[in-house]
This record gives sequence, structure tokens and C-alpha cells, in this order.
Amino acid sequence: MRCGRSRDGNRRKEVDRIRAETNTRIAEILSPEQRPAWERLLSESGARGRSTAGRVYVLEDGAPKALDVRLGLSDGMSTEVVSGLDETAEVIIGTADTRATVPAPGGPRMRLF
Repeated sequence: MRCGRSRDGNRRKEVDRIRAETNTRIAEILSPEQRPAWERLLSESGARGRSTAGRVYVLEDGAPKALDVRLGLSDGMSTEVVSGLDETAEVIIGTADTRATVPAPGGPRMRLF
């Protein structure tokens, strides 16, 4: 297991290096008027190689369990989980409210899709 940790540490360093280089290159091509907005965006999003706190839920003994994680890059659809979650873990991505399709006794029958 020690080898896996070392490999993950090297991967993290490489990601941080690439992220820093990319941010520097972007800053170099921006006009002086654009740079303050870019710096603000970086600090708000944690995109300078810093991760942000997050929470995911996994099933444990048939019940949801909250896990605190560190989040990295995100494009709004997918988000990198930097730490706090095993790569093979299955996370809860939504819930189903079965009451929405069960008619109320004596009430109108309708089905929601």
C-alpha cells in the first residue's frame, strides 16, 4: 500500500505543477484590465492548486453516511475528488421519492414522470 500512496503523492504534485503553469500562462496573455477578474476567479474557485471542502454520501449498512472530502477541479458537471474517498467507492448521486408515484388513498390517481 505504501507504493500507492507514493504514486498518488507524485500524481498530486504533477497536477499541482501543471495547474500552476497553466494559470501563469493564462495570466500572461490577459490584458491589465482582465487580470484582476482572473485573480478573483482563481481565489474564489480554489484553482491555484488548493482544494476545497466538500461532502459526499455513501451507503454504509444500508443507510447514507456523510464523508468529508477535498474537492479539486470542476467543470460544473464533473468534480475531481482529491482526498477522503476511495477510488472504488460508490457515492449516492440522488434520491428517489417513491411517494411521488403512489396515489393517495381515495384521492385522484395520477402518475408523475
